[in-house]
Amino acid sequence: DHQTSNAKALVDRNAAVLIKDSNAVETLIESAISLLEDKAKCDFLSRNSREMAVYNADEVIAQEVLKIAEEK
Repeated sequence: DHQTSNAKALVDRNAAVLIKDSNAVETLIESAISLLEDKAKCDFLSRNSREMAVYNADEVIAQEVLKIAEEK
């Protein structure tokens, strides 16, 4: 599904931790607490996620919409 694909894109770039729905009941709370207690890992994930950011995504999307609208 698209949510898992999006999550894997972040995980593959060391910008997130993936907890599968099927494992959430058993591991989510423990994993979240472990992550919150590991400042270095939080900083690492945060830094990597910021590097992936598209800060003008709204403008990029708007330009694409306008381009498509002009083609019709």
